Amino acid sequence: MVDAAIELGEQSLVRETWQPLMRRQVETYGFALGIRKTLEAQGQFTRIAPAETDAVFQDRPALVLVTHGYYPEVFAALGGLPKQNNSFTRNVKLIAQGSPERTWLTEHILPVWPHRLESDDRTFWRNLYARLEGRRMTPKEEARRRNTETIRTASRCIADGSIVVMCPEGTRDKSALWQSGAGRIVKETKVLLREKEGYVIFCSVAGASFTTWVGDKLLGISPYRHITARYSEPIPLSALDKNGLLSNRELSRYIEAEYRKWLLEIKRPSPSGRR
Repeated sequence: MVDAAIELGEQSLVRETWQPLMRRQVETYGFALGIRKTLEAQGQFTRIAPAETDAVFQDRPALVLVTHGYYPEVFAALGGLPKQNNSFTRNVKLIAQGSPERTWLTEHILPVWPHRLESDDRTFWRNLYARLEGRRMTPKEEARRRNTETIRTASRCIADGSIVVMCPEGTRDKSALWQSGAGRIVKETKVLLREKEGYVIFCSVAGASFTTWVGDKLLGISPYRHITARYSEPIPLSALDKNGLLSNRELSRYIEAEYRKWLLEIKRPSPSGRR
């Protein structure tokens, strides 16, 4: 129940302090750049990315994968996308929980729809949390149908040259196993691109939430301070599942394993003692 309370407090802060400013900035500057300006207005913000990754962000199809405990980490992953002549000329979409009401973010969102789990020891808390948030859980089959269409739309967007940002664990839980959606997007995008190349880029965000984590352990709660969004080198889609033998879920789990290896590498101290 502590986790649910932290999540509610986190989202309350987003709604009360970030959202009004973010809405003004997005309406003025566009989606990703508006979020960047919101982050910069809230405090210090740093992005770290290899030159090869920034080259991909300029004009090549890309799927950005970021795990998140809370919403601000997703905003940081979006805000860390590089500027292009002080504006974003590329189309950027975020795969996020859908809402039946149209909001100022609707045009930027590719919606996914949560549904009730039939057998899960967290079902009661998940449904209670949804009620506290004012959300309705979509019936399972309808959610699957809608989410399948979202995956197809995301794949088309990437193939058409857009950047799509996705949280592959499908829940605000960094320790959760990745769902099959990431693998399916990779497989479908490869088919749509044909001879062209697309890329997967990992993102890790530090300092964007109340909580301090080591592994899966919550160490403490602190206010927003310095936020850092770090991006991996680009991984060509053609290098993933070359023989097409993996299922969507197997491919997702393979990419997840590569993501976790990358996290260990960036957290490992360098020989000089610096990270």
